[in-house]
Amino acid sequence: MKTGINLLIISCLLLLTGCASPLTTKELEATRSVGVINEFPENPNFTIIGTTIFNNSHDEIKDPSIKKLISTEVISRIKSRGYAVTEISDKKFAKEFDLVVVIIPRDIYGMPATNGYGFYRRSMLNIKDFEGTYVALNLMPEKNGWSRCDTCFGKSLTTLTIDESSEKWSEIDELNKVKIVEKLKHGIKLAVENAFENTGF
Repeated sequence: MKTGINLLIISCLLLLTGCASPLTTKELEATRSVGVINEFPENPNFTIIGTTIFNNSHDEIKDPSIKKLISTEVISRIKSRGYAVTEISDKKFAKEFDLVVVIIPRDIYGMPATNGYGFYRRSMLNIKDFEGTYVALNLMPEKNGWSRCDTCFGKSLTTLTIDESSEKWSEIDELNKVKIVEKLKHGIKLAVENAFENTGF
């Protein structure tokens, strides 16, 4: 009975260690092809958080090039290490590759309603607490059905004041739209760079 419990504990520890650890040199040497899956929503969020739920609003930044940039940044970094990389739409294609990297949207700690990327304004009694763009992601390598490196997290927070109190993306003027998109794209590059530091690539 005690032996069985010990084996269970050891198995759990090995599982947790495997999930937390980056890819090893041996694993990477055996890798030639990499598939990349981008699980981010098609459009970034445009979120306003007010004093009460009645002051909250949510919209989307309708620009598909922003999600595409996430894939492009990840793929170019992996390619620079000498691997053949292909973006795929589903894990059902994973068996065609030596390794799969999943790009997973995450939340910014302490900032409700932030998932993945977007513009975020939070205020209390009309006093702004934060206004700007955010990006938060995990790069999750998967090899032989095992997920690795749950610590491969990257984020970026960039303050950006826009001279509007608009609650919808469609109400923002073109100049401020350009500012928001540029800040988001810069934040994506920073977040991907941060996440890559722990992958093992």
